[in-house]
Amino acid sequence: MSASRGVSTPEGRGSGAPGRPAPLRTLVVLLIAAHALFWSAWWLGFSLLPEGVLRGSSAASLLPLERLGAVPRALAVLAWNAAVAALLVAGANLVRVGRLPLGVLPPLYYWTLYGLLLGTNSFATPLPERVAPSLAVLLGRAGVLELHAYLLVAAALLLAAGAVREVVMWCSAAGGC
Repeated sequence: MSASRGVSTPEGRGSGAPGRPAPLRTLVVLLIAAHALFWSAWWLGFSLLPEGVLRGSSAASLLPLERLGAVPRALAVLAWNAAVAALLVAGANLVRVGRLPLGVLPPLYYWTLYGLLLGTNSFATPLPERVAPSLAVLLGRAGVLELHAYLLVAAALLLAAGAVREVVMWCSAAGGC
């Protein structure tokens, strides 16, 4: 099939239209960047920063979750994550600085912040003691699932925003839709 018509070629491995990133490649790059930032931040927080130094420093710490029961707390966390994904990740993916879509920055920031929070034990409800960076601790924490979901949302919406930009450019070039 012809690449000039925007159809996938074997070389493009399903990247679709020229200029649009391949979905799997986008996700892998985001995962590698996120984990590099996370592990570096966790190590730096554990090795160099005092315990609890970041406690109460995030916007999420302002939520009155400790006063809620289990189900309302779960619903509040779900609503918070949905709002952040919709506003910060989806909205920012419509804006680019050069070739960088801004929607990938919030998830990378959250991965870095989570690493620092783990390294300094700065959670609203702290762990009994600081924990050194380890895969076992990482996989035992619920935050990892949320952070991976943010990366999936950023990668998917990055592709959708690219498609929207292409339609807008096509419509403006055609003199209207």
